[in-house]
Amino acid sequence: MFKKLGGFVCALAMIGAEEVTIFLGVPTMYSALLAAAAKHPADVSSLRLCASCGAALPVQVLSDFENA
Repeated sequence: MFKKLGGFVCALAMIGAEEVTIFLGVPTMYSALLAAAAKHPADVSSLRLCASCGAALPVQVLSDFENA
């Protein structure tokens, strides 16, 4: 689905390293972050608020993101 995940792997690492607490993104970004995390797990426990913008977030993506 996502052939180039490098930027999303980097984003996951940055969330952990910088202890990011808020993430805003379109549903496609959430799907890409899940795909990147499947291959390159990262600590994103600092996240406290995540919001989807621009389009409705599919329930399955929301559920997968909450459980990741």
